[in-house]
Amino acid sequence: MILENARGLSEDRELCAVLSGAAYNVSYATFLLMGGKRGFLANPFLAFVRALSKSYLAQGDEAMEAYGLWRTYHDALGAQRDAAKFLLALHNLGLFVPLDHNPNEKSYYEAVARKARELGFERQRA
Repeated sequence: MILENARGLSEDRELCAVLSGAAYNVSYATFLLMGGKRGFLANPFLAFVRALSKSYLAQGDEAMEAYGLWRTYHDALGAQRDAAKFLLALHNLGLFVPLDHNPNEKSYYEAVARKARELGFERQRA
């Protein structure tokens, strides 16, 4: 049943982009909360996300190489590996779309808010 619903949702590429951006934000925040480091020149989580995005676009032998690359980066996350579970879940359900080379957390947040308003959800103030 979940896979059936995911197939239907995967046809809405705009929704998939919003979900992918939201999953990135949650995953990256989780990575940092779990003690992950964000380096100026080297960021293991960003390397994983870039490899995952590349694997989505790759075909043939390049796809196998890209798959191996994101698996390597995923393993390199070590103790923070679980932070990637939201992105991997979307990927496995066919709902993930490639993210920008330099993901912008604020733009993803705004896209989620915009989509929520389109769907009739308004933010409730306490």
